[in-house]
Amino acid sequence: MIGVAIQLKRISISLLLFVCIIISSMPAAAQAEDPSSGPHFSDEIIWNPYSIHALPDHRRALIVDSGSGGKPKTSLNMLDLVHNVLLWQITTEEIQDLHLLSHPDKIVLITAVNGKLHKEVYNFDGKLLSRDVFNNKLTVPESDNEYAKTVQWIPPQGKMQERIALMNQENFRLFQFPWDKAFLAEEVKIKPNSLYEYINVRDWSWENPSHLIVKYSGSYIMGSDYFIKVYNLDTKTVYKKFYSTTPFAMNVTGNRVYIAMSHNNGTHPANINWPNYSKPQVFLYAYELNTGKDIYQLKQKFTSLPEDQQSGWSTQRKDAVTFNYDIGSTEWNLYDDAGRALLPIQKGFQPYANFVAYDQAEQNVYFIVRDNDSQDYYLTALKVEG
Repeated sequence: MIGVAIQLKRISISLLLFVCIIISSMPAAAQAEDPSSGPHFSDEIIWNPYSIHALPDHRRALIVDSGSGGKPKTSLNMLDLVHNVLLWQITTEEIQDLHLLSHPDKIVLITAVNGKLHKEVYNFDGKLLSRDVFNNKLTVPESDNEYAKTVQWIPPQGKMQERIALMNQENFRLFQFPWDKAFLAEEVKIKPNSLYEYINVRDWSWENPSHLIVKYSGSYIMGSDYFIKVYNLDTKTVYKKFYSTTPFAMNVTGNRVYIAMSHNNGTHPANINWPNYSKPQVFLYAYELNTGKDIYQLKQKFTSLPEDQQSGWSTQRKDAVTFNYDIGSTEWNLYDDAGRALLPIQKGFQPYANFVAYDQAEQNVYFIVRDNDSQDYYLTALKVEG
């Protein structure tokens, strides 16, 4: 959900280490022009996990920016990555979901207007193609987390018409035209048990025709575990995966579930299960959605530094490319969806930024980074040798 409370930022500062990387030293060629002279954005870029959407050409990106602290109105910006210029900008209502479609190219926004769900469709040039309200009965679900996804638009596929999925706390509902009542519902609440004092939904995704993938956090004294349950609502079967205390981002594509792991190797309570940095650690899991079986795992040994120094690793997956960064050694690389490294090992980063896109044809990697003076965020490009 777009919009971030300042209080949440203060209490969630450790999350920044898991999802953000900035370039600290770049080749002279990459520094020939000052990238900070291009468009600037608020820290919504970092705090909102749905704020950056690379286009299929890998040379443009949509930037969703609600401004610091979040605002009812949302700025949608089309950025030319190659030339670092703003192609167009649209101000719309608060965005609940965003999809990029091809053939023909379309941007589909699900927005909230006075709590009611609307659909806006634009072309890649920013021209409004249509704007509709679904039904006055379709309202934005409640959430106890500013970042929690509550709405997912599902595009039409074959004979299946478009749908809207809503998650109200732990109650899942699926709608289609005429949008007046849910034709499918499922409660995904897990009661506290001997392991966890609280169990909450942290993310979810609906994948046609029948899979609901839910990410949970289970909290105990001074710690949390994270795990996924996959519900097949046709067969009424469920399987579960656990990932200990290491935070992860979940991405569902087709019949695969990708789990991008990150970890901050800092001070921690003695009762927390902690990765053994003397051994290789898995930073990306790929599972088959139907069975939960491993497709592959990516792992490596990461640098461990004393607790007063920053170390650990960060993993981000965008547009079928996984970016992994060893914070302690500042080494990083990119991987394709078959798990193959795309580059020789690269080096030279420091905290605070976001991977945007990789243009393999031109060997350019794009990042959103922070200006140390203004604290704004802007685009920078790194030319790499493949």
